[in-house]
Amino acid sequence: MESFKIDHFEVGGEKSFPKFKSLNPDECSVVAQKWRKAFSCRPETTDVELMKIISLTSQPVAECSSEDADFDLALLLAKLKIIPREAVYLNWHRFDKVDEMLFRDLCENLDDIWYPASDDLDIFDSSFTWIISIAHYGGIAHWRDSTH
Repeated sequence: MESFKIDHFEVGGEKSFPKFKSLNPDECSVVAQKWRKAFSCRPETTDVELMKIISLTSQPVAECSSEDADFDLALLLAKLKIIPREAVYLNWHRFDKVDEMLFRDLCENLDDIWYPASDDLDIFDSSFTWIISIAHYGGIAHWRDSTH
């Protein structure tokens, strides 16, 4: 998580930024490798190629933007019939910057975690059977393993 987001969140001193864990490079590599396996990619598929595959196979969520005043991530996942595990991963780039946090904390604080105009964010859990992608312009796409 970028430190300026934590600083911005805690300016008022009313509450602390939600707990999260930034994955180390080895853990990020494991996450990327699990996605390669989920998409039946060759092991040598680069992270850039993997991100392109995810983008090309994801479906846009019509008439939904994370910039909408009434956007609710938990409601979106419920509509898509995705039941996330307690903890989710946040992929900020190409699986080289990944954070883990509780899904409920992400939902409650999404406006302080995802910044429009600058952040592209992929959200998934340890099942590696679904991804919600939020683009920097607010557009949302999802991918789901058809066998689950």
